[in-house]
Amino acid sequence: MLLGVVIYMDQQLKNHQYIVSRLGGRVELSKCLYTVNIGSNDYINNYYALQGYNTSTMYTPEQYATVLINQYYQQMKALYNTGARKIGIFTLGELGCTPEEIDRYGNGTSCAENINTAVLVFNDKLESMVDQLNQDYSDAMFLSVDLSGVSLTIDQGFTEYSKSCCAINSTDGMCDNGVTPCVDRSTYIFYDNFHTTEAVNYLYGESAYTQLQPLITDVLLPSVMGRQVIE
Repeated sequence: MLLGVVIYMDQQLKNHQYIVSRLGGRVELSKCLYTVNIGSNDYINNYYALQGYNTSTMYTPEQYATVLINQYYQQMKALYNTGARKIGIFTLGELGCTPEEIDRYGNGTSCAENINTAVLVFNDKLESMVDQLNQDYSDAMFLSVDLSGVSLTIDQGFTEYSKSCCAINSTDGMCDNGVTPCVDRSTYIFYDNFHTTEAVNYLYGESAYTQLQPLITDVLLPSVMGRQVIE
């Protein structure tokens, strides 16, 4: 499977600043809702990658989380300086429970609790970062969004928790080309070895929207059925 180029956060911010500069003030960014969900790849494809990076030998999980959060703060500061005033920041989920990490570190049967523990350290620091951002930039609102409370059980129709819906390419954990996926995706948590299914994302979306309500005031939302929606 061909993967697209990963545009890292600093470059995304530069791209955004460039677009904003070309708009010449025609968009009220203070009324836009920004959501930021980053950090998963810093663990799955860096700190806990089997090869290619040495961060796990350079830092303890505590130190690594501090490095990430310090960079994260500067990125949110840059977003604020561009004009953003309503920013929802997502905590990380249990990355150790993805099929890929279960295969790598959980003997194929159980979650990699060392990864989940490291993620908890990151999330604790992220909550403190959000508090600090709200103190430093009182004319903006930063809000953490935590999806860990979303119930993904048999009551919601899920029966497969550690297997992917599709046949996996062993080189990257993505779906093999040309292979038919599972018949009923609504019973699976994961589509491939990393990404959740539409059924899961629907529940995540509902929870996120509810948690983001304090930010959704005079926010221009995407059009629904051809009409713009303003709340």
